[in-house]
Amino acid sequence: MFEELVCKILIRYLGKYVEGLNKEHLKISLFSGEVKLANLKLKTSAFNSLKLPILIKSGFIGQLTLIVPWSNLKNESVIVKISDIFAITGPNVDSSAEETEEEMNKRLLAEKQDKLAQAEQNLEAKLSLAEGVKGSSIMSRLVEKIVDNLQIEISKVHIRYEDT
Repeated sequence: MFEELVCKILIRYLGKYVEGLNKEHLKISLFSGEVKLANLKLKTSAFNSLKLPILIKSGFIGQLTLIVPWSNLKNESVIVKISDIFAITGPNVDSSAEETEEEMNKRLLAEKQDKLAQAEQNLEAKLSLAEGVKGSSIMSRLVEKIVDNLQIEISKVHIRYEDT
């Protein structure tokens, strides 16, 4: 049950950046307060909304670790460690002039399917969270405190730029 709740929360927040996030990637050590995710593939379309001058062609996150100090959540920070990030990038060329109508339709369909899958995951996560913390203002204050104390550590980043 705890694994499902953690998985749904992670899917809600990481699902738009990472493909195929599921329990198989999840390793939870309840007593030590560690959640580990390994070998996560980045969604190439996740960064399109940022309108960056580069395009993410492919990438993965080697390890994502979430450290939760269960004994002192109000005062200690929840730490998110992301390491071994590898991304292959290239120029973000407006290829709409070169793109055929069929290619454009395929791309748009894939984007819509990604958005639909993300919306479904978010809805499932919200419903399960609502059931778990129904009417609990103490829980909502605790979640707010956790977010305020959140620390993110990123290490071992490799970005390769390929110009075609």
